[in-house]
Amino acid sequence: MLDVILVFIGAGFGGVLRFVLGSLVYSFTGRYFPYGTMVINLSGCFLIGLMYILITEKFVNNSPYLSALIIVGILGGYTTFSSFSLETLRLIQDGKLISAFTNISVSVVVGIFLTFLGIKLGQKLI
Repeated sequence: MLDVILVFIGAGFGGVLRFVLGSLVYSFTGRYFPYGTMVINLSGCFLIGLMYILITEKFVNNSPYLSALIIVGILGGYTTFSSFSLETLRLIQDGKLISAFTNISVSVVVGIFLTFLGIKLGQKLI
């Protein structure tokens, strides 16, 4: 039951963090392209790689609770691939195919690369 409570608390925190950071990014870039969601998805990919290694290899004794709080809760509430899908679909529906392709390509390819970098950094820190 503690793990459920930790996910609940973490998801609330992650959702608020997503809202604040997304709003901040959009205040600088405008909303003609989903930069806020892209920044959140890419940073979330990096953070999940980093936290996965730190939690599973450095904090093994507490890993179920830390995983519930940080990976499932905070990062689950923070990352926004459902928003990514909707915004990409809307770009396609608006005929902005280059923007849609750019959003898909950068988010997925760079996201996987940043997850790799997060894992490598995590491995160096332990």
